[in-house]
Amino acid sequence: LQTSAGIEWTLPAEITATGSVFHNAFFNMTDAISTATGGTSAVLEDKRAEGRALGLELFLRRRLTKQLGGYASYTLSRSTRTLNGATFPATFDRTHVASMALGYDLGRRWRAGLRFVFYTGAPKLISVRGLNPPPPTLSPDRDPAFYRLDARIEKKWVWGDRYWLAFV
Repeated sequence: LQTSAGIEWTLPAEITATGSVFHNAFFNMTDAISTATGGTSAVLEDKRAEGRALGLELFLRRRLTKQLGGYASYTLSRSTRTLNGATFPATFDRTHVASMALGYDLGRRWRAGLRFVFYTGAPKLISVRGLNPPPPTLSPDRDPAFYRLDARIEKKWVWGDRYWLAFV
């Protein structure tokens, strides 16, 4: 069952901002990765879990067709599973996810850009007899955060109205 609501604003300088909230509920689901708790045969058992994901998303953008364009995005969320009365974060739960990209037209068909991505670590899994049981708490230790920064420059050559070649 998925529900969401959002709003969009037009800001000065042709910037668009959106904000939304969401709640997803999962019922009677099979989730072997998040719910593997026992010995080797436990992976094959038909365990049914409940789950939910809820969060807030914020997004700003300006068209890349402008001299300076790009976007910035942020999501605050929580994804949990409930199995046998215990509730714990889903294996791929990430509390914070952020990204941004900027593109700038340098003129004469040259364009430069930057992209940044960040997200907090997933719940740390502790291996027990070759399996990864779900964390026993709602606030487990987490893997290190991930971040990435990319830079690019592009030169484009145009022939007529239909053909072009770009080097990135």
